[in-house]
Amino acid sequence: MGEPATVVQACNPDGMVLCHGEYWKARSADGEPLGAGERVKVVSLSGLVLLVSRDKEEDVKSGY
Repeated sequence: MGEPATVVQACNPDGMVLCHGEYWKARSADGEPLGAGERVKVVSLSGLVLLVSRDKEEDVKSGY
């Protein structure tokens, strides 16, 4: 949990992320759409699907 990942296929709410060099099916934990290229954090695991949320620390760094 808390691991960084990058969205490679938009999560609306389902998509795909790259985490530690591996592609994973992913779902937006709060249902908020996540676009390709966004940095996210892993919130939990449901079977073989990562539940992810927007990385708020990255938002601060980028000025959002």
